[in-house]
Amino acid sequence: MELGGQDMIALLRALCLGVVLASGIAGSAAADKLEISPEVYEGYQEYLKKISGFDVAVFAVAENGLGSFYVYCSESCSLSRLAKEAVAECEKRSNVPCKVMAVNQDLRTEFEVYNATTALSSDDQILSKRLGAEELKRRIVGNTVQGEYPNGVKWSEYYDPSGAIRGKDATHGAYSARYALKGDQICYDYPGNDDDWCAQVSDDGSKVYFLKEGKLVTFIRNASISEGNPDNY
Repeated sequence: MELGGQDMIALLRALCLGVVLASGIAGSAAADKLEISPEVYEGYQEYLKKISGFDVAVFAVAENGLGSFYVYCSESCSLSRLAKEAVAECEKRSNVPCKVMAVNQDLRTEFEVYNATTALSSDDQILSKRLGAEELKRRIVGNTVQGEYPNGVKWSEYYDPSGAIRGKDATHGAYSARYALKGDQICYDYPGNDDDWCAQVSDDGSKVYFLKEGKLVTFIRNASISEGNPDNY
């Protein structure tokens, strides 16, 4: 058996929705449309080009739309085994639950592509309200950030002064990570993620925004900061 795979940027956070293999393997069309990043879409196009001539191929995608992995097989192929393998490796690399998006060229989960970042005009208020190093430290350390992802799942994270992140997702449960403040940026380290990232934070008093290389991060939505650790993480 031959393996192929594609990793994507970021994320950052461990978003978990539960593994749903049944709809991907049974042959029925998925009910909900999944939002995927441009990088994952590129991986899917790569998958489609590579699977010609193979008996069975499976493309798995992270349920936050930010990661993927695929496998293909030319002999002694078990669809259920390949599906489990693709999902397991996708989850290992993405650090979030994954599900089957395609079997061979048969799309099992409808999707649409969204941009992971978007450019802002030079006079946008989000840019003008970026936090400096001291203000970032005051707002983040010892406090809780909450928000949601493109698929609507809500999450919250407590930023312990030790550098630990203790978080919880609305459907999966608890997770952990690390953070570090580097000047006016916060940098994330999520277990198993090779593409950890740094961002500036903009705070208008009611909502916070994350900016990567000057562009607005769009896979974090409706984020805000609560003082202290109200969820007792």
